[in-house]
Amino acid sequence: MFDMKKVGDQIALLRKEKGLTQDKLAESLSVSSQAVSKWENGHTLPETSLLPLLAKQLDCSIDTILMPSELQILDASFTDGFTGYNVTNRLNKLIDNNKIDILVTEQTIRQVADSERLWFLIVKYKNNEDISYSCTKQSDNLSLNSESNGLAAFQNGLNIIDAYYGNKECSYRVMNKIEHYKFFQWGKYSVNHETFPSNPATSKPEYLSVLYMNDGGLHIAVCEEGENLVYTIDRRNLYREPFTSERKVIEGVEALQWGTGMDCSWAGALTVALRAIGQDTTYEKVMGVSGACYRLAFSHPRWDYSSVDGLVAYDYATPAYKAFGYKPIFAERVDKKYREDERNNIINSLNFNKPVLAINLRVAPEWGIITGYQDVGKTFLCRTYYDREVIDKELGGVDQYLKADNWPFIITHFGCKTTPPSDKENLMNSLRIMIDCNNVSEKRRCGYFIGYKAYEIWGADLRNEDLFANADDNTYWRYSSVNHFCMMALVDARRCAYKYLADSADLFTGRDKDIVLEVSDQYRRIYEMADGIYKNLRDLCPSQASEARKLWTKEIREAQADMFVNAVDLEKQAEKLAKEFLEGK
Repeated sequence: MFDMKKVGDQIALLRKEKGLTQDKLAESLSVSSQAVSKWENGHTLPETSLLPLLAKQLDCSIDTILMPSELQILDASFTDGFTGYNVTNRLNKLIDNNKIDILVTEQTIRQVADSERLWFLIVKYKNNEDISYSCTKQSDNLSLNSESNGLAAFQNGLNIIDAYYGNKECSYRVMNKIEHYKFFQWGKYSVNHETFPSNPATSKPEYLSVLYMNDGGLHIAVCEEGENLVYTIDRRNLYREPFTSERKVIEGVEALQWGTGMDCSWAGALTVALRAIGQDTTYEKVMGVSGACYRLAFSHPRWDYSSVDGLVAYDYATPAYKAFGYKPIFAERVDKKYREDERNNIINSLNFNKPVLAINLRVAPEWGIITGYQDVGKTFLCRTYYDREVIDKELGGVDQYLKADNWPFIITHFGCKTTPPSDKENLMNSLRIMIDCNNVSEKRRCGYFIGYKAYEIWGADLRNEDLFANADDNTYWRYSSVNHFCMMALVDARRCAYKYLADSADLFTGRDKDIVLEVSDQYRRIYEMADGIYKNLRDLCPSQASEARKLWTKEIREAQADMFVNAVDLEKQAEKLAKEFLEGK
């Protein structure tokens, strides 16, 4: 007999650990938020048919939900501070009779990319009712049980709990040095052989590895000799301040341009960035695994070009990066007092040959790529969708990176490398995103609607003749221009949907393969209908505003609205097939 109170507490704990609200978890399971609330309060248990999907959403086994042990690993990372691997499930499998006692090696934890740095196992765990943290250096012993007293979150700034200097060949603990330096209240640790003496036994690069607690838990910060480990202004975190040369450029980052089959600027920038770091992929696959191929957003009542931004109303970035084995690190609307911290983060990524995605680098708020820096990091070089005119008119057609004009308001880094899901898992996750983003009915921030609701709102506006009859020439032109841009995005997305699904069908056999092909066919039909409408639209420049009424007529708008009705029917058929496919998994 299951203890409904313990099961409810477990679901609530695991949901919060995944950063999900009750509403978000309910949406992903196609149940009401009241149902989730009843589970978590111990009033009811989830239906048996929901358990596999619930376990998937919470990234655990069904047994973990229904029969929680007293000792549970909530999150575990095996990391050298530069690269990290999530080993939560691995450690949970090693728990025996509410205890775990292992030597931390690559054989017991996981094989890792070779590096000269020290590796650490960082663990967040629950025993009885307490949540604690633990860290274990490679080749040391991890021993936890239901009574273990670990490290608790530190609420007053930052507390360094351990530190080492050296490399895999030889290292030593330097907490005595750290305790000594605390007296001086330094804003950073300059990592050199004066502050942290080098072992004469090694001639290889050495590293300072610092483990610290703050109110967010246990963290690691690592930097190489010759660099600095710096406190943030609020002294809650440490970050690596890399050595900055006069100039650094990542060579070979492809150009970005509208009309080349990559018309979602975010997915186009990510595709090019992935290729630059050696990932063999296509734009269609990036759109597919992220779920952005199913996206449709529309801004109402103000018609706005920003509706086309791939991330404006839904997070397609996290599943996209995860699909290729990366964790995205976001910096959004960075306050000026933290700008130098983020500048150093960008320099750090570039020094490690990782391009950085950013929005609003040049001309307009579209996604591009930071490809390098000069002037010791004061100037960024970039690729954007607006470079071609400058290259053709001012540079005589000589392709080159341009200087960024603006500090971007959203920045995304490639974070720790992880093991990517299989192509089959990515396809299944893609279909789950399709179901989720199509059915988000509430208005998103700044008036954006997505999915079926976007079709409905956009179509209703197209049929609202008062909207256009009362508009002056410039306003009418703007409506036609936004409509053209949004239709371009719809055509691009649905082309990618049918291509990605068709290319993925061979991963399966029998009925599963047939379903994937059927879903692909629904999106092919939507693409063809949308493309037919799009080809009848004209992208007029502002000087042609007076011609917009003649070229964008009531009849064309009515045909587009009718197409939306048919598209919704096809998308709902695709969703029904997707649910059938996923229920069999």
